[in-house]
Amino acid sequence: MAQRGQITDNILMVSRQKLGREISLAELRLMPYLQHIMVNNQKFDYHRLCKHEIAIIEHWDELDWISMVDPDQIWISKYFWDFISEAMWLAYVNYRTEVV
Repeated sequence: MAQRGQITDNILMVSRQKLGREISLAELRLMPYLQHIMVNNQKFDYHRLCKHEIAIIEHWDELDWISMVDPDQIWISKYFWDFISEAMWLAYVNYRTEVV
């Protein structure tokens, strides 16, 4: 059985369907922080992230899933927001379910 916050077959399936690729555990674990930022002040603090997390943010920016409006201001596409919400639900809320 899956554990909370882990990559599951369901998450991999949804990420392939929505993003065209599988997400990594590092990406999954960065999503709650991104969601927190977006529902609060939308201010991004690079000092809270390590180098590989910054690389993930930069990659998402290159894919236009997010955008750094200013050096510390972030924007997220509705499509990526919906994906993050679903991925977090699968990983942190409904992680015990084997099939979506």
